[in-house]
Amino acid sequence: MAVAARRSERLEEAFGATSAVQVPADATDVAEVAAMVATANEALGGFDLVLYAAGGGTLAPLVSTDPESWAHDHQVNVIGANLVCAAALEHLAPDGVTAFVSSRGPLDNHWGLASYASSKAALDTAVEGWRVEHPDRRFLRIVMGNTMPTEFAADFAPDIAGVAVARWLAQGIPLDVMEVGDVAELLVELFGIILAHPGIDIPDVRLDARRPAWS
Repeated sequence: MAVAARRSERLEEAFGATSAVQVPADATDVAEVAAMVATANEALGGFDLVLYAAGGGTLAPLVSTDPESWAHDHQVNVIGANLVCAAALEHLAPDGVTAFVSSRGPLDNHWGLASYASSKAALDTAVEGWRVEHPDRRFLRIVMGNTMPTEFAADFAPDIAGVAVARWLAQGIPLDVMEVGDVAELLVELFGIILAHPGIDIPDVRLDARRPAWS
């Protein structure tokens, strides 16, 4: 297994005690993506699974969302995903899978997260494009619900976040969350099943927290 992330210290923290090949790289940089894929391919001798899980979002009402925020969200969520897929595809086994973590954001259209939601909608369209251009390959879109703990909201301004939560509740958006460790275990099991059945395509999987029973 090879894992990549922008910060080498986080890679070491998460995978230092494992045999995983660690490759620090910025997914939005063409040269770094090419070097990352080359390093991973040399170590592994090809790929059965490529998972793009990087993501980020800006919390701000549209009237105050600046161009830099729009660019950041699309660079990480769309451009990075496509750079990695393009670089890795030639090394992917014919029965392999390229998986992209998308979001339920475009479905819910959270107040203050329009730039993030639009970037995930663009990612969804790009995944469809990969399927059209490479119909013999398998591309899996994972529509991810609320998951914690992650760093997604780490840079959200507390005052705006407070307004946002109230607005989301008013929109009727569920705030139940999945535990990130449970999601990781489920995905490992799911990928194993998909790879064991190369004659079956599973284009989309949607993960959401189970709602509590009525009291």
